[in-house]
Amino acid sequence: MRISLISAENYLTTDDSYYGLVTIGASTDRSKVSRILSPPTSEQIQEVDIDVAVVHEGLT
Repeated sequence: MRISLISAENYLTTDDSYYGLVTIGASTDRSKVSRILSPPTSEQIQEVDIDVAVVHEGLT
């Protein structure tokens, strides 16, 4: 597991040659203000040359 301190798109662009698939967790516990200030990571990723899986815990 790796935790990046730079933007997800920059990280994936920099390290895309090392990995075939990157898994990103998604959260629904964010406030509206939080989403306005910083969109969800899956929406920030535009163009990367790597497969990305976004995992979200479903409601029970």
